[in-house]
Amino acid sequence: MSRTVDAGNSAYCAVCDELIKFRARIRAEQIICNVYVKNRWDRVEHYHPECYEQAGSPYGEPQG
Repeated sequence: MSRTVDAGNSAYCAVCDELIKFRARIRAEQIICNVYVKNRWDRVEHYHPECYEQAGSPYGEPQG
């Protein structure tokens, strides 16, 4: 899922391991993935959009 970054966000990108930062004047986006293992929810991963693309979109195209 593609979402704007909210104020107070404390998520780190799963690829570059950098904080996904809120910027007041820039509507930054992030990719949020619910990861399932053996049909059970396991974790949430966050990505910068460019990092997600660089990783080869491991969970498919983000839904808006």
